[in-house]
Amino acid sequence: MNVSVWNMKGRRMSDGGGPDRKARHVYSWGNPDVDIPGRNTCHVSSGDVCHVSSGMGPYREGAFLPSVYYKMPTVDAISLGLIMNAQGVLGLGLFKMLKKVKAIDHESFVVMCTSMLVVAGSITPIIKYLYDPSRRYLSYKRTVMHSKPNSELRVLVCMHDEENVHTTINLLQALYPTKWSPMAIYVLHLVELVGRAKPLLIPHKLTRKSSSKATMSQRIVNAFRFSEESNHRVASVQPFTAISPYASMHNEVCAIALDRKISLIIVPFNRRFNANGGLELFKKAVRTMNNVVRDKAPCSVAILVDRASSAAQAQGM
Repeated sequence: MNVSVWNMKGRRMSDGGGPDRKARHVYSWGNPDVDIPGRNTCHVSSGDVCHVSSGMGPYREGAFLPSVYYKMPTVDAISLGLIMNAQGVLGLGLFKMLKKVKAIDHESFVVMCTSMLVVAGSITPIIKYLYDPSRRYLSYKRTVMHSKPNSELRVLVCMHDEENVHTTINLLQALYPTKWSPMAIYVLHLVELVGRAKPLLIPHKLTRKSSSKATMSQRIVNAFRFSEESNHRVASVQPFTAISPYASMHNEVCAIALDRKISLIIVPFNRRFNANGGLELFKKAVRTMNNVVRDKAPCSVAILVDRASSAAQAQGM
């Protein structure tokens, strides 16, 4: 069942002749033509009998058939058809409104809500099994080897904290950007999502203001801003902050790489050197993210192993 509030129409009908006939209201959604209930997505009448006709089949076919006709992959077409049949909070709110205006009785309200939950509960795992967002990265592959001489090199730098900032800047300077071969640096500060349901991608503006109360993202952005100025603007910097759970953080990295036509992604190693020269695990989830980015990224991927921080710690001791 797929309900559209903005297409709702109503009319008053009678149940038959006689002085004691009872009037009822007929509501239709989805298709403005109320005279053909079979074409409506939802058809509800108030009275002794409530009839709800589901438009799941027409909506599924209406999304699936055009998708196949325009040569969309069959799996994606099926996923789109299933998504078109899913309902959420809007559907529940609409059912509640119908019950409030007495267009449906309590029994019908329970049936409609239960059917919606069953449909949504069955569609969700099917879509999760069928649809893989990373497939779109396969159609685009732009590696360092594909970069033309004397052209702009686009690099995406991923940072989890400030520890690898200095080493990363030194590495970018070693690429030696020039006026004839400039470099576009996209800095992505990766932050684990906590307490929210939706990932966020926040762009930052490069400013000259500095403050002792600056956040970690601002300090990382400022470091790359100074690097941009020292390179006489031949290396432009565009900073972002991605707030996402580690399980899907690779999607944020690959999506930016695809949208910005990145040639090289630099991610920090999941292990770090301590002051004694030994390796210690930073975060296990970072290792998983690095592996997925390496397998599914639409460009070249470099893993940065930073030994400078351990050397600095050893000198400090």
